[in-house]
Amino acid sequence: MTQHKQCFSSKIASEAAALKEQLAKVRMPFAKQEKSARRGPIDGPYNSLVSVGDKSLIFEIEGATIGSRELMNEVEAFFACIQPADVLAKFPEGQRP
Repeated sequence: MTQHKQCFSSKIASEAAALKEQLAKVRMPFAKQEKSARRGPIDGPYNSLVSVGDKSLIFEIEGATIGSRELMNEVEAFFACIQPADVLAKFPEGQRP
């Protein structure tokens, strides 16, 4: 959505960018076992899964505690708030920006 922000209202494009930034904090350390925005593998206590509780994975990344359940609730709320008027154009097919 952030690559095709012209397809959405400015409100939704802005909220998508903010959500992408939040997701990026967990994506790199969890999926790739690499430090976010820094090259190299995870070392020591830099990023870690610290707990599994209340049906949520709890990460501590750069001193911040991030719960997977809360993060996914934010994703769900974001998509639930999109109204038909927020969709301005169709995604270009087969093209990357």
